[in-house]
Amino acid sequence: MMIIRFIKFSLVGISGAIVGLGALYFFVEFIRLGKHLSWFLATTLAIFNNFTWNNVFTFKDRKIPLKNEWKKRIFLYYLLTFLTTGVNYLCYYSLLTVGIYYLLAAAFGIFIGAGLNFYFSNWIIWRLKNY
Repeated sequence: MMIIRFIKFSLVGISGAIVGLGALYFFVEFIRLGKHLSWFLATTLAIFNNFTWNNVFTFKDRKIPLKNEWKKRIFLYYLLTFLTTGVNYLCYYSLLTVGIYYLLAAAFGIFIGAGLNFYFSNWIIWRLKNY
């Protein structure tokens, strides 16, 4: 069951990576925002995408009801995800400073944070004993 859940989580993560990288590209190339602000905005969108799809797909058996509990969980999800996003950003920033293309640097950072995000999601955000 854990392997299937991780595969679902990974599929959601891929969709979040597409949302995040697409938004990053859009903000940098079309809106002409800086790469760091663009990264932050794109990451925020990707996190919301991932929370939503993880709630209805990956953890549908532990789905969070759309009441006050949902607000608490999305806050906790953002909080914990931003911790792993710190690691993601350090990778992004470090790779940018050595001249790596910004989208490749962002993709590498996403990959690095994925395992920790799964741990937080499975054992804290959607833990069984809450439901």
